[in-house]
Amino acid sequence: PGVAYYTIGQRRRLGLGTPQRRYVAEIDPTARSVRIVPGDHPALFRREVVATDLNLIAVPRIEDPMRVTAKIRYNMADQPAVLEPTVGSDPERLHVRFDEPVRAVTPGQSVVCYQGDVVVGGGIIAAAAGG
Repeated sequence: PGVAYYTIGQRRRLGLGTPQRRYVAEIDPTARSVRIVPGDHPALFRREVVATDLNLIAVPRIEDPMRVTAKIRYNMADQPAVLEPTVGSDPERLHVRFDEPVRAVTPGQSVVCYQGDVVVGGGIIAAAAGG
């Protein structure tokens, strides 16, 4: 199958037949390539996320860095992070910097930021970096 059939962090249906669990770490649609790595490989982890299509709830905009917890999956534990405006203070983008690298950050998925039980806001992951 083509790259459109894979997602970052995917483990099932890779068709490798190896005894060790392997996961999709990177997808490059231009090169039509998928990078598969063992589950503890550093390529699966990212520390920074840039999000677009923002929905800010508790604040009108992000002007200064703020401590939050963030999630990139519904069932994951809250991850300590800093929410900050992007370089150039683009009001349509925000930057989330996790204290510790997070596994299987996937562009196209949501990131949601909290302060306690209050939803600060979130957006759609456009890019991820840093391991």
